[in-house]
Amino acid sequence: MAKSPEIDVKSGLLFAGSSLLDWSLHPRESFARWLAGEVVAQRRQFRASSADTYTHQFETWLRFLEARHSSLLEATQDDAEAYFNQLSLKHVSRRRTHKEGIEAVSRRRYLQLIDRVYRALRQLGWDGANPMLLELKKERGLAVPEPASLTDEEVDRLWRAIKLLDGWKGDRDRAMAALLLGAGLRCNELLAMPWSAVGPDYRVRILPAGVHREHVSIILPGQARGFWELWERDRHDMGVRSEVAFPATRAGRPYTESGVFRRIDTWLRMANIHRKEDRGVNLLRNTFARQALLRYSPEEVQEFLGHEELRSTVRHGLTEPD
Repeated sequence: MAKSPEIDVKSGLLFAGSSLLDWSLHPRESFARWLAGEVVAQRRQFRASSADTYTHQFETWLRFLEARHSSLLEATQDDAEAYFNQLSLKHVSRRRTHKEGIEAVSRRRYLQLIDRVYRALRQLGWDGANPMLLELKKERGLAVPEPASLTDEEVDRLWRAIKLLDGWKGDRDRAMAALLLGAGLRCNELLAMPWSAVGPDYRVRILPAGVHREHVSIILPGQARGFWELWERDRHDMGVRSEVAFPATRAGRPYTESGVFRRIDTWLRMANIHRKEDRGVNLLRNTFARQALLRYSPEEVQEFLGHEELRSTVRHGLTEPD
């Protein structure tokens, strides 16, 4: 029986079968083992589709090197520069080809992955120069677009518009907005949220949903807190019987994701906010992130959003960290 590879949980490296010789002779198989080690060590939470994407990105780098009669451990900074120049002209995707060029965010993801591989190789004793160093320096100059969010004026219009909703559904919708726009919840987190998730200090305990980790957010000071308090206080008098905080009916029938998106569309139309794209939950979540960064540190907002990396957080309005 083959011996199971040992995993160094701190580094995420698989040592059995992942020596420098293995990486030299069998880079694809070694990468697959390394990627599996990243998952087991929980350095990042991968969806299956994300692992496929990383494998594809690494494969494009290997094929590029092979076409230049080079290899993973022989790659130079010139190779890396030529590789990313090629991607800028023709972005190869698993599903389609983009002739308009690779976006800054996509370029960054390719660069981060390959750089992580070379850092892992150095931990195994490789003494070569990381070919990604020059591209990493260029990385700081990339213009990465800030995620789409509502302006402060649009936020005011949205709050005014949803105040006009009447009945128990109006109170529910205002409380939903308090958690989406006021606390940055994802749609699946909102749907699964129990009443007990919000504490007296307005901290929101968010249990794992899908691949995302457990984390704690906060309802921002202002109207959002008042809307949540009203819904929490009056729901019983309105005949709402449900274990989850936001049912679709008084009897407790659960809401669906499509139902939530339809409600958000209604709110935006009422507020006369017209967006061709980014109209759903992410628009409200991005707005929360932007506003939260004005009150709290990037590290605190990272926890509020449940982000794995601080880079994902600071894109919402602050200069990226070193």
